[in-house]
Amino acid sequence: MKRSSNVILVIGEKFFVAPWKALTLDSDNKCFVLQEEKERFKSAPGFDKDSWPNMADQAWAESIRAYYKT
Repeated sequence: MKRSSNVILVIGEKFFVAPWKALTLDSDNKCFVLQEEKERFKSAPGFDKDSWPNMADQAWAESIRAYYKT
């Protein structure tokens, strides 16, 4: 099984993709944390449940890595 290099986050009706490298493990609370300013996260690349991007597209994947600087 191949592990994905990205994780999908759902907030309300909007889906976001972030690289695993952008997350940190909070072992006390048993969760991963994405450290982003609220205003910056509002402009993060996202999509809705009926309009998924082509996640095999290398240009799209690179734009996600560039946004999160990973």
